[in-house]
Amino acid sequence: MTTQPGRPRLPAQVAEVIGSAGFSAALTAATIATVLFPHLLRALIGWPGYIGALSGLLVLAIGALLARHRVLEWQGILPVSILLFVGWCALTLLWSQYQWATLTGVLYQLTVGFLALYVALTRDLIQVVRSFGDVLRILLGLSLALEVLSGLLLDLPFPFLGIEGNLASGGPIQGVAGSRNLLGVLALIAIITFAVEYATRSVQRGVAAASLATAVVTLLFTRSPVSLDLSSSSDSSRSR
Repeated sequence: MTTQPGRPRLPAQVAEVIGSAGFSAALTAATIATVLFPHLLRALIGWPGYIGALSGLLVLAIGALLARHRVLEWQGILPVSILLFVGWCALTLLWSQYQWATLTGVLYQLTVGFLALYVALTRDLIQVVRSFGDVLRILLGLSLALEVLSGLLLDLPFPFLGIEGNLASGGPIQGVAGSRNLLGVLALIAIITFAVEYATRSVQRGVAAASLATAVVTLLFTRSPVSLDLSSSSDSSRSR
């Protein structure tokens, strides 16, 4: 008797674990942290370690999708503009003088894109907001703590993290993001995320309010022209 080939199957116990809601929440948080903390992770474990972390997340995401393929529902279309952009980046391999760097960039885009697709398929909108909120709270809290340690308590920079210790002079600060512009953009995203958490009461009001205050303080101390211009532009558009 012959068996029909079908989808790859996982052992029952493994499928039960990686297909659970708790595993999905943990993998979503780990994915967001890995994508938002590249500078910190590369500083601590180097490029090989960071690539290994992304590869591990990719394998786990594929396994989780296989374990939950019966209950997942596809209710959207892939963004055509992003697909065209990634396709154009891949096409530049034909004439790029830095083919290995280009190939690495394309593979990085595809990996992050697949992980984002996993998050979108396995978590609803409020769960995604909560995961982003939890990760951003850690990012901003760690950034401010290290800036206080560097600029106020020890009065010395942390070169391997890119922290210059300018908090005592009012900034700019870089935190664990690697640059003040990136930290400022992340602080803006955090403000929006924490405001949604506050409005939907997905976290306690005190936690959301404290998180908002932390994000605003971080944004101000970055003194980032990019993020401050973005925030002023959004304010002017709302006033219209």
